[in-house]
Amino acid sequence: MLLNPVDLQILVRLRDGMTQAQIGNELGIEQPAVSKSVRAAEARLGMALVRTSGRRVSLTSVGRELAQAGTRVLLQLQSVDDLVESLRAGRSGHTRIIASSTPGTYVLPKMIAGFLQEYPDAQIDIDVIPMMHIWDAFVSGGYDLAFAPRLPFVGAVSVEPAYVDPVVFFTAPAHRLAGRAEVTMDDLRQEHLVGKFTEDFWGHVYYDLRQHGNAFAKTIDLNSAEAVKRVVASGVGVGMLFASSLEAEAIRGQLVPLNIVEPHFQQSYFFVRPLSGSSPLAELLCDYLKSRWNLP
Repeated sequence: MLLNPVDLQILVRLRDGMTQAQIGNELGIEQPAVSKSVRAAEARLGMALVRTSGRRVSLTSVGRELAQAGTRVLLQLQSVDDLVESLRAGRSGHTRIIASSTPGTYVLPKMIAGFLQEYPDAQIDIDVIPMMHIWDAFVSGGYDLAFAPRLPFVGAVSVEPAYVDPVVFFTAPAHRLAGRAEVTMDDLRQEHLVGKFTEDFWGHVYYDLRQHGNAFAKTIDLNSAEAVKRVVASGVGVGMLFASSLEAEAIRGQLVPLNIVEPHFQQSYFFVRPLSGSSPLAELLCDYLKSRWNLP
């Protein structure tokens, strides 16, 4: 490199009419070092950069051209420094999150939207994949955070509780049970139970219900929470999902959560991150999420 950043800063300041003493004060170097830097730059370039008239030092035409170019270069270097500071503070950067379906679809998006309103220069990607594949994907995919139920995570990772999502039984507003203050499992015996029973968690819940003598007229097994909600909203049976996935429809009155006397089920979710290598943005995001978990 023929000219280094210090050379460019000296040329820009000479162009702006500063003396070598003033330049030395701004750059934190002695005045003789300023003169030495200019002479060394001239030797490398093989061209005169300054001319001296008494104590006055001014730029040659070549010096002015380089000072003009140096202004642009220094602004770019400053933008790099600003970016570094922003990355250190977690205000910008790129974080990748992997999550199972419920947190990835119903919980994280609105919280990430709130985070991005406060930190608009941040970039956050969320990949939603089946729970059974999360660990392998987290290890091999270079993710900063994972959100999932408790899994057999091994290796150099930190696993911390995030939130608890209760199971909710619900119906369409016109259903015979929708207006009751309390509903027992006996009230549900003649109902179709609509849910995602092929998934391990929901299969275990249904098995537990049956083991305790809670029978249903029929089960309707669907592969997504949205499908479960649409079937129940049409007036068919009683649905069973996590509270977070039902929140929007409950607020709008499209589906009605039932106050089941017992039993009560819930799922605990955790966030997982590497013990080393987490970016400041990922750390800031974790702190933000910890302070804002707020589920029905």
